[in-house]
Amino acid sequence: MQQEGRGIGLVNKIRAYQLQDAGFDTYDANLHLGYEPDERDYEVSAAMLDKLGVQSVRLLTNNPDKVTQLERFSVKVLERVPLEVPPTGVRRILLEGEEGAVRAQAEAVNEGAHFSVASLKYGKNQ
Repeated sequence: MQQEGRGIGLVNKIRAYQLQDAGFDTYDANLHLGYEPDERDYEVSAAMLDKLGVQSVRLLTNNPDKVTQLERFSVKVLERVPLEVPPTGVRRILLEGEEGAVRAQAEAVNEGAHFSVASLKYGKNQ
């Protein structure tokens, strides 16, 4: 399925990453490129579930829009189960704000990772 980068494709996702490095958040970067915030299409997923005889699902996601999208294609979503991961390490520092993001960048570089200041500032790359 063509779902890479919220449905905008790999090349455009890389363009969106460049915009995020310049300070855009994920949704605004997609809008700037002329796309909706999320271009994914759930029709194929719904057809696969139907073909398998699946009548209802418990959906593991933090994105309530996925419930709406699947229900558009007659998938009965019994429950949306959020994926909750307690913040630790770099993620915890990122959630503390911009000052924490600068510390997180330094820690990430020490751990061999690469993050841009702009992406950390807005809580991306978590």
